[in-house]
Amino acid sequence: MMRLISVKWLDHSGFRHWVEKEQLMSAKPVVIQSVGWLVQETEDYVTIAASEDTEGKFNDCNIIIRSCIQEMRNVRLSSNHKTPEKVVEEEPPHASKE
Repeated sequence: MMRLISVKWLDHSGFRHWVEKEQLMSAKPVVIQSVGWLVQETEDYVTIAASEDTEGKFNDCNIIIRSCIQEMRNVRLSSNHKTPEKVVEEEPPHASKE
């Protein structure tokens, strides 16, 4: 059974148009918070998906490089599954393998 996890990670950023040097030098990576089902976990990356259909296909997927992960935690829904706003983060499984 797949685990539901929350991942805080550093994403690349960039420009698709011409920019001045000052604008480029002030640009920074973006911190992203993603929640999804842990589909795969390797030494180098984790793969999460927001949705899985009845045929085993996935949608809204992210493959996140471990060196970009700042925090990774298991997430469990409250015992009353009808109130998804009551999400509780558990202890982190491990953000990176060293």
